[in-house]
Amino acid sequence: MSAKSHRTDYIVLVTLGAVLVLLVLSSGGWLGQEEEGQVWLRTSHSTNEEGTVVCYTLLDRLGYSPRRFERPISDETLEQTDVLFIIDPIISLNEGEIAALREWVRSGGVLVASGEAASELSELHGMTSGPSLRSWRRYRSLPVSYGAGSGGPTRVPEEAVKLPLARDVSEVHFADSGLVETDDAESSSARGPVEPLFTDACGMRAAGRRIGAGRVILLSDSSFLANGGIGNKDNAVLAVNLAAYALSHSKGARLAFDEYHFGYGVHETGWSVLAGMLFETSPGWAVLSLTAAGLLFLVYRGRRFGTRRAPGRIRRRSKIEYVSSVAATYRAAGAHRLTFRLIYDWFRRRSAARVGLPESASSQEITLRLARGAGPSRLRSTEVLANCENALKTPGLSAHRLSVLLSQLASIEPEIFDGHQGRK
Repeated sequence: MSAKSHRTDYIVLVTLGAVLVLLVLSSGGWLGQEEEGQVWLRTSHSTNEEGTVVCYTLLDRLGYSPRRFERPISDETLEQTDVLFIIDPIISLNEGEIAALREWVRSGGVLVASGEAASELSELHGMTSGPSLRSWRRYRSLPVSYGAGSGGPTRVPEEAVKLPLARDVSEVHFADSGLVETDDAESSSARGPVEPLFTDACGMRAAGRRIGAGRVILLSDSSFLANGGIGNKDNAVLAVNLAAYALSHSKGARLAFDEYHFGYGVHETGWSVLAGMLFETSPGWAVLSLTAAGLLFLVYRGRRFGTRRAPGRIRRRSKIEYVSSVAATYRAAGAHRLTFRLIYDWFRRRSAARVGLPESASSQEITLRLARGAGPSRLRSTEVLANCENALKTPGLSAHRLSVLLSQLASIEPEIFDGHQGRK
């Protein structure tokens, strides 16, 4: 490659590197702007004002042993949870997750919801949260002040101090003035009446409703669970009362905070779903077992003991025997000398090729070449060829003499042709 082409390659590499650096820097700037704007993140992983890691740690130290729910909501994953907090998620629930939550609640699960999750499940519990739900998108992109704003500190009226979540709570602080409202006043065997759980001077802030064997608890404003609000007034007591009440109405003691809809955990792909089916279900393990058994069977059938050995050379029938059988017709006609000449000419040509002489070489040349070899076998071959040459010089050749000469040629054939005819 010329120097000019090398310079061109370097220019292309430098340009590509610069473009890559610009893309990384710009993407980092976009991510930073996005994170700066998204302050409404009720994730227990976050330590900023809007996170709930303080609430999570508080419940853990009080012995409630909460955990983080970082898998897609399904019938299988919900079996491991008795109380589930879905607090203002930023990723919407899909239809399959809503259906799974519906069946889970009706079978005895307790769901604590606020924000968009409560709105998406409104057909289940039949409640709404006035301004809070309608302005959720707006508050999500704007900082929330815990010292001022549309909300603020409020006291619990005397007529509400006996509500389930008002125990030891006299004054609270909410960042929003939204209230829980009900869409209908009807009750049925599957959905009971709305039960006020907490009320302050503004109105009902938390309400619950029995759905089948379970319960849905709706929060109008989850700011009392946030890191920046849980320390205000009696918000921490209210948060603990909420967890205790939810667990007391559940069939178990497993409490979890949903983190999957904040972007944490494993977001399923086609391969991850397939892997989950194979490694986390009984039919999947059955398929893996059968596959392993099949592979082991193939290994067993293809096993080999010891080192590989080359197949031994098989000694085939002597070619001179074939030639002799072809010449039987000549012998039957009494043409012994002609028969022997045909056989000997074939043998001589093959011997010449074997010792590196042309087929037209004379018997004397072949005899001399054979005589150069060492050992008694070479002398024997030279002697047999000399006998054959002498026999051809006689005018007549008896059948007995023909048989003797052919036997002698057959006896020296392995010595002269060994290894040569096996490659043909």
